[in-house]
Amino acid sequence: MRRSALLMVLVMLAGTVPGDEKPAAPRIYAYADLYSGTVHLVRDGTAVDSMPGDYPAFTSTGRFLVTSTREKIFAMDVTTGAVHERALTFLAPAGCQVSRSLVGDEVMLVAPTLRRFRLPDLTEAGPVAAALPARLPGCVLGEAGGDVIVLVSNRSGRQIHRVDADGTTRQVGPEPLTPPGSHSAPADILLTVAAGARLAYLEDNAAVVHVLDLETGVDTVPSTAALGGPGPAVEMFVEDMWWSSAGVLHAMIQTEELGEEYRLCRVAGGAWEPVPTGDWEYVRDRPGGGRLFVERSRPYGLYEDGPGGTRLIAESVSGIVTPPPSGPFAQ
Repeated sequence: MRRSALLMVLVMLAGTVPGDEKPAAPRIYAYADLYSGTVHLVRDGTAVDSMPGDYPAFTSTGRFLVTSTREKIFAMDVTTGAVHERALTFLAPAGCQVSRSLVGDEVMLVAPTLRRFRLPDLTEAGPVAAALPARLPGCVLGEAGGDVIVLVSNRSGRQIHRVDADGTTRQVGPEPLTPPGSHSAPADILLTVAAGARLAYLEDNAAVVHVLDLETGVDTVPSTAALGGPGPAVEMFVEDMWWSSAGVLHAMIQTEELGEEYRLCRVAGGAWEPVPTGDWEYVRDRPGGGRLFVERSRPYGLYEDGPGGTRLIAESVSGIVTPPPSGPFAQ
């Protein structure tokens, strides 16, 4: 049975500029606790602030951390630790994570029209005049080139739409994105704007990975020949798929030859290839050196691995995230 995806990306915030007397900016990321429904902000290896929620995400500027429960949205200022909250007056479609609906320093939700909430106080800024299909549930996946990327669903499958600043809306990619009856979910679609605006998504019960170029509309399937199969149709399961800050697609992949084990892989030259690691469950390279990883066995310990050795940061970790290296906090 396919395990729940654990999405986690790491970025280390900018250091001191030569000649600048200000101290180096802290290394910041966040993790979700497996059991308590709490998100913790980590600064320089220490959990310093927390708030309720699950599936956390940082805004593209790195200024705010956003998460949610079924009833509320929460936003934290990563500098001060101050937390703002807002009650949700509607339910997002199943599988839509509020934390993935970040556009700049706003939260954008489809309910059923596009609505904007400014950060950090989550005041509503008014709807966006988008020409989305009527009466279809929608999930905001993020932004690309200033456009809002929206996933909509109906009985025929799923569609990807781009909405620009004046509300002009156009569909991108295959029609439908995934076949009717596919077991993929909105949470299985990952957006990156590094090295080009692209989506990675799963279909056919997470056994096939696609990469959709949001500029050209070209949809490709990376080859799995190097993972023990004859070609792109090798049966596999994907857990914890993510884009690196350089725009390289990574995943923990299970194939028939591995049994219940997963291994770290990346896409290079249009094909998946294994990446050597230790006996780890989830792995992220840190800018400036070192890695984060979660051990395979319980209690799902999160470790920092760097020049000074390996340190246990927390146990019972179900997710860890930081923004891509962009904005004022970029390396």
